Amino acid sequence: MSEASPNRGRFGSKIGPPPDDLFAKQSDVPAVDALLAQSVKSLVELPALRAGQRRFQGQMNFDHVALVGPPTRLQGGLHGPGRTYTILDAIAHHNHATTFPSGYSVRIGSGIQLFKPVSFTAEYQSSAAGWQLATKFADSDKLAGLAFSLAPTHPVFSPDILNSWRGRYEAAKPSAGESIRILSIPHFATPELFWAEFDFQQLFGAAPGLRRFTQDGESVGLSFMTFYLDNVAILSQATLLQNPMFTIQIGIAFRTGQIPSRQKLLILADRRNVASPPFPTAKPVLVRGREEHSRIVNVILTDADFTTIYAHGWATGHPMNIELMWKKAAAP
Repeated sequence: MSEASPNRGRFGSKIGPPPDDLFAKQSDVPAVDALLAQSVKSLVELPALRAGQRRFQGQMNFDHVALVGPPTRLQGGLHGPGRTYTILDAIAHHNHATTFPSGYSVRIGSGIQLFKPVSFTAEYQSSAAGWQLATKFADSDKLAGLAFSLAPTHPVFSPDILNSWRGRYEAAKPSAGESIRILSIPHFATPELFWAEFDFQQLFGAAPGLRRFTQDGESVGLSFMTFYLDNVAILSQATLLQNPMFTIQIGIAFRTGQIPSRQKLLILADRRNVASPPFPTAKPVLVRGREEHSRIVNVILTDADFTTIYAHGWATGHPMNIELMWKKAAAP
């Protein structure tokens, strides 16, 4: 894949991440799942407003550099678990045996600064039909999120979906050509698909930074799934535009919260069948003389044999205004 960015020298971004993993040589970087869990600094229950509801307010502080995405801010893919599942895990009344299968949808209408306290509110409901958690950070609808239980037979995990992705992957793979290594992980691109391949038994040596996504080397958790689903989805379009993009909304369904690291995995993004948000929240950006809008990208995480969907969903990316960023960076 030869899709170099003309802007790579200017900005580290999702079109061309730094060639070296900042944490690859640090053996003491804690597991990202644990860092997210430790980010909940307080959680106080409030009086319920209606039957079956539990209300909370609290404070989080994402206080480790391993959580960084854009400079000084929380990485886009970590917004989902960080703003929903970490709070769910802290709710004593939640039956953790019912956490999966489940999903989330979060807006990322503004950034969350690392190393700074941020307040949140949460509403939790649980019944025989399932559970739901709604959250809002910094009292802003731009940082609203929702997590919810799903039935194991939900259509998002159906064999028809799996077979469709497998057919497109098998058709695309012969024309993919050489891989490009991003943080030592092989990525491939065709006009139809963009994907990353994970063989942890090899990658833990070649890309030791991956170890921060596992507690014990035996499995990878939500942070791995959401981090790379987001990255692959956004990279799939940023490499087409030859312009960095950032995530403004993401929604993912998960079959489970842990995947054995002995399993070879694929994360695939649909490059061809992208859509525009029905109600855009970001202004179009001029990229080399053409207006570019937000793009909704479908993405899936499956085993290499296409027998199991571990996660499936979408991410909405928006192009960065490179010229404006360049002017601000050059300003005295």
